[in-house]
Amino acid sequence: MSISAATEKSLTKYSDIYDFALVSYFTLNRNGHISNVNFRAASYIGVDRSKLLGRRFGQFVTAESRPTFSAFLNTVFSSCGKAACEVAFMNKGNIPLFAQIETVAVISEQECQIAVTDISRLKQTEQALRESEDRFRILSENSPDGIALHDRELRHLYVNPTITRITGLPLESFLNKTVWETDMPS
Repeated sequence: MSISAATEKSLTKYSDIYDFALVSYFTLNRNGHISNVNFRAASYIGVDRSKLLGRRFGQFVTAESRPTFSAFLNTVFSSCGKAACEVAFMNKGNIPLFAQIETVAVISEQECQIAVTDISRLKQTEQALRESEDRFRILSENSPDGIALHDRELRHLYVNPTITRITGLPLESFLNKTVWETDMPS
């Protein structure tokens, strides 16, 4: 096999790995313009691959996330090293998508390759957890019953206002103390 044929074979293999990867890859120039993109990335953004080339990556990032992305890009090219950030995208259907962007490689002083990982489900789960915690706090703080949360060693992690009202003790008398260490009246 000639050197030319071997080079062509290696290039094809690399292109296939890049194009059909299970991760969204973008190659960006110093100004944030897309110079290469794989199929997964184009699908994630919801724009045909050929229509992404030459466009500014930042235009797909929400206005709120653009400063974060700009700082990320500046860090990548000023330090020529690894960097990461979280941003929100608006896809073709104007549905917000949340992503973590990481530098895969700084190809040259003029180009870098980034991987974009969809973290939308993680963000939805975090939001649901915050809402659940808020509901618990509202219920427990307004309950006429005393509610306490303990760790395995029976240290108080949380007590609601009803417990402090019933015992006449301040919150500090309970937190991080075991049931036996509190100054509860006998």
